[in-house]
Amino acid sequence: MLKAIVIDDEVKIREYIINTIEKHSDISIIGSCGSVKEGLILLKYCNPDVVFLDIQLSDGTGFDILSGLESIDFRLVFITSYEQYALKAIKCGAFDYILKPLDVDEVKDTVEKLYKDFDALNDNNMQRVKLIEDQLSGTHESITLRFKEGMRIVMFSEIVYCFSESGYTTFHLNDGNKVMVSKGLKEYEKLLPTTIFFRTHKSYLVNKSYIQEYYNNGTLKLRDSDTVPVAFRRKDEVLKYFK
Repeated sequence: MLKAIVIDDEVKIREYIINTIEKHSDISIIGSCGSVKEGLILLKYCNPDVVFLDIQLSDGTGFDILSGLESIDFRLVFITSYEQYALKAIKCGAFDYILKPLDVDEVKDTVEKLYKDFDALNDNNMQRVKLIEDQLSGTHESITLRFKEGMRIVMFSEIVYCFSESGYTTFHLNDGNKVMVSKGLKEYEKLLPTTIFFRTHKSYLVNKSYIQEYYNNGTLKLRDSDTVPVAFRRKDEVLKYFK
């Protein structure tokens, strides 16, 4: 069963969303609120699979909530009265968006798409188990990346670093190519071995073998001349590598 949170500042609409979801699916609503401040607190302490998020809130916007999060590890469904926000919602990594007034069939379609997506995620979880088994036996050296057009097997040694933004992760490879996948960095941090990769920043996962120089302004220079930031709280871990 999927767990969801609903964030909408209009109480009647929030109740309608909750009732519609619970009536027409087996998604469990584990929390709801109506402001940016409450939303950030709710997301800090809950671990939802899905967030149904209104764009216009009493003390800001849904985008303010997203900018206040360290990472987005849930499927995001925007709810809005303004269709012009749809493009910005998609750019922010939204899984889907629903226009107000809510249509039951539209809600059902979104829920169906969510379940299909999580079925695919379960397949990925099986891959993760296999990866762990292979890593423990020392036999695994690659990862399969699923992207819009298909799949690609990438050797760990090919990955220079990973960059995550708005629920997407881009793999920067040593041949100059990039592969973008529709999952957050946290998902791949679990899949990639810590003996080879480590997190330098909330948005960056770096292959240690490509690290060349560290600068006191909080950046790493990699062997392909790219630079990546080092978060203050991760500085000690990075400096340990140089020692």
